[in-house]
Amino acid sequence: YASGNSIWVLAQPSEYYTRHLLLHEGVHSLAFAQFGGAGPTWFMEGSAELLATHHGQAASTQINKIPKNRESAPYWGRFKLMDQLRQVGDVPTIESVMRYPPSLSGNVATYSWSWGAAMLMSAYPDYRPALLAAARNGKQTGPGFNRQFYRQISQRKWPVVAARWRILCNDLDYGFEWSRERVAISEADPLWDEQPLRITVPADRGWQSAGVRFSPGARLLVRGSGQIVLDSQPKPWISHPSGVTIRYHRGRPLGQLLACVLPNAPAAGERVAPLQVVAVEEQATLSIDEHCWLLLRVNDHVGDLGNNRGVFDVTISDAAR
Repeated sequence: YASGNSIWVLAQPSEYYTRHLLLHEGVHSLAFAQFGGAGPTWFMEGSAELLATHHGQAASTQINKIPKNRESAPYWGRFKLMDQLRQVGDVPTIESVMRYPPSLSGNVATYSWSWGAAMLMSAYPDYRPALLAAARNGKQTGPGFNRQFYRQISQRKWPVVAARWRILCNDLDYGFEWSRERVAISEADPLWDEQPLRITVPADRGWQSAGVRFSPGARLLVRGSGQIVLDSQPKPWISHPSGVTIRYHRGRPLGQLLACVLPNAPAAGERVAPLQVVAVEEQATLSIDEHCWLLLRVNDHVGDLGNNRGVFDVTISDAAR
């Protein structure tokens, strides 16, 4: 814990986790010294986790870096817990994270989701200025802090924030890189005019939007073609849209072409519903039940996308025609 400019850290079983806690408490001390406080729970703990997650040690330490694998961050355990909560459908909405009470009582899950919220806001240029400006309101710990934060982002952008939160919570894991995982969606994306769409889906990136919004009642015929390379060692692993069945990720063949129906409206209640992810392979028909974006990606672990090469060609058309 931190008190003034003094920090106490209990040595952990791993050097990584000990450094992480030292950095985390150091951020708290910095916030109180510079801004007179660290804001409500989500901001206080989220910003501390954001700047405590790191690569390297001593003079080579780089903060705000997600560990590349479990071996590089022993005993840290954030992703293990997040995955367990995903499996049982216990992922909070971003609004419920921002309403966390002042005392977390050492609850690792709430620290983890607060980190996710701060990370999301820092990763997108649309939100980063609001996150940085919020630090200067550190003395506020009540609802006024969040109201001012919401105003800076603007209400019309919030459905996009909530949608990006759902994607982040679904995919966050070791090796996650924002350069590959930012999702380009907007409230200004045009409504689909029922004309065929032709897009490419690079294999080395996460979820990618079809570029339009879809309305309830649409039936889409999605076709995939082409081939990609998933790795070059010991020889090129070539995949078509159906995937490579000698290795699986989340129960689906590696390299399989996937689609996700992502609702435009924020989720109601305190928990986020699981994403609707379907296998496209060479062809799939999707029925749209609510206003949404359609996202596509190649099935692979987020930490392994850097090995991938090539694109799948995708066409989206009206299945009724």
